[in-house]
Amino acid sequence: MDQARFEADAQWVMRDLKAPSSFWKRNEHVIETGSLTLEPQTAAHAEEMFAVLSDPAIYEYENEPPPSLEWLRVRFTQLESRRSADGQEQWLNWVIRLPTSELIGYVQATVHADGRAAIAY
Repeated sequence: MDQARFEADAQWVMRDLKAPSSFWKRNEHVIETGSLTLEPQTAAHAEEMFAVLSDPAIYEYENEPPPSLEWLRVRFTQLESRRSADGQEQWLNWVIRLPTSELIGYVQATVHADGRAAIAY
């Protein structure tokens, strides 16, 4: 997938993220763009995502790969709450799937109580 197509798909997804947080709490769903499918991230994705996230090339500039599959499974389980422990942030996390069924990464949005959001991919 080329970078321009990925960015176009990401902008399409961002339109959905402008919905009120109450919408997302009730309606977290699969998002299909035509060239990508975003699935709500769950612990069931951990094994496949561990392989994706273990590629050292994606850590050239920051962070590090997950230390183990079990660690990633626990982390994804924690994120399934879709809320921070204090309830002030809503966590929206999707894995990105190609039409070939291959997972290639994730997108994450942390929505703050005041409506601001931080996006990661």
